[in-house]
Amino acid sequence: GLGEAISEGSHAAQATAGTLALKNGHYYSKWVMAQAAEGILIEVKKNVVAQKQILIRSVSDIQPRQHILPIHCVVVLEPHSSLTLSEVQEGHGEGMSLALHEIHLGTGANLRHSQIQLWGNKQECIQQVLVSQQKESHYAHFAYCGSGGKVRNQLTVMQDGPLSHTELTGLVVPGTFEHIDNQTYMCHRSPNCSSRQRYRSLVGREGTSVFNGKVLVDPEAQKTDAYQHHASLLMHETAVSNAKPELEIYADDVKCSHGATTGM
Repeated sequence: GLGEAISEGSHAAQATAGTLALKNGHYYSKWVMAQAAEGILIEVKKNVVAQKQILIRSVSDIQPRQHILPIHCVVVLEPHSSLTLSEVQEGHGEGMSLALHEIHLGTGANLRHSQIQLWGNKQECIQQVLVSQQKESHYAHFAYCGSGGKVRNQLTVMQDGPLSHTELTGLVVPGTFEHIDNQTYMCHRSPNCSSRQRYRSLVGREGTSVFNGKVLVDPEAQKTDAYQHHASLLMHETAVSNAKPELEIYADDVKCSHGATTGM
């Protein structure tokens, strides 16, 4: 586990665990770091292409409601390595799960990352995924949330090296009295990088979907190519969808677009 790796002097664990959360995490991410007795460390060495995917399945059955389960996961891909990581998250109780993922991609690294969330309708979950990409790295993230009482997923990606590419895709299906919220923050910090965001919502009776996506282009990030779009389909007149795609651009040689569509 993560704690064991740190205590045994693992360079990857000691050099990366907590670094993204301390700089870019929300207050609850720092609480997860302090409270999580054990965590998960995934490390892929330089030039290694993992032939099999890694599957992480977490099941929460927290009782009573006031109990909180902290989860901390650190993923480190060294230069020119590749990995497919799949997660299945389930909850059947009435408590809350707080999850923190810190992902470090070295030069030329490639990570395909999927997360499937199947929470109970009384389960609450807040998750933050923090990603740092170095030169020529690729990160592809797919998120599916099929249920959950109150769910917020916050995804922050920082392109810290040129020629990086990011793909963010999501599908949420909130049912009756369920509230599912996706927040993305795509930070273009280096030149000649690209990103694509495509999110979809299928909202049932008295369900609520929220999408708040922001693309930030720093002055140094010339030649950025960024695209962002969210589409919702309301299955009942009581269904609610709130979407706010945003662009914040400080460079003058970029190609950026964003939009949102809602229909019944």
